[in-house]
Amino acid sequence: MVGALWDSSWFVPIYAVLMTAAVVVGRFLARREEQKLGEPRQCRVGPFERSVGAMLAFLLGFTFAMTGGDFRDAQAGLQREADAIMEAYRWSQLMPEADCHWFQDRLRSYAARLIGPGTDSTRGPEAVLADQEIRSGQEKLWEGLAARRAEATDHTAYDAGLRAVNQFCQTYSLRYYLNRRRLADVVVLFIVGATLLLGFLVGYTSELQARHFVVMAALFVLFVTATVYLIWEVNRPRDGFITTSRQVLYDLPDRLGGGPR
Repeated sequence: MVGALWDSSWFVPIYAVLMTAAVVVGRFLARREEQKLGEPRQCRVGPFERSVGAMLAFLLGFTFAMTGGDFRDAQAGLQREADAIMEAYRWSQLMPEADCHWFQDRLRSYAARLIGPGTDSTRGPEAVLADQEIRSGQEKLWEGLAARRAEATDHTAYDAGLRAVNQFCQTYSLRYYLNRRRLADVVVLFIVGATLLLGFLVGYTSELQARHFVVMAALFVLFVTATVYLIWEVNRPRDGFITTSRQVLYDLPDRLGGGPR
């Protein structure tokens, strides 16, 4: 359930509401305590509050670095995949004419499928179908080239082409995995729980007057929610507003000489 919520577009709005509620509840309890005491509370930030803040800062920084690393790897994978396809295309030019045309046409068809319907996301039935078609195309490309290699006398270009096919197939699998990988449920729970606890402590320990408290509390909720939002966005490389650029894949058909013949 946690993973489904993290992958939902409703996560950030729900989190913002919960954070606001945590701050308000902390403030409400603090005011009730003041009313019972009959005098203003003398509240100071102690070692516990500092420890929670430091732990949360470390956790958010570590999580952002981890998700950012996956995002960069997914982006770099796109470039490596395109380079491997171009390498296979260059080796095809050293094959006999019939095999050269067959291999180049299959590469063009494969490159067109990489940017076809269902490839904009990694979720949903259309994305699953697109992945199955791409993997099926990889298998047919490998088997067809291997069969032509067996009939050829000079295997140099075929061996290099098979290595290139193997490389862009492996790169695609890694990129697909990185695009689908999400933070572990326990990490999501810890981030949400720790930040909500910090929000409660901010509301409970604040000695600001009501007018000033509203402004500072709103800024606190905004900044913390924005930080969690960035982690949430970067952890979804093919969904949302911050996504990996697929321009290198869109450029492939032109680099390969157009569509299939």
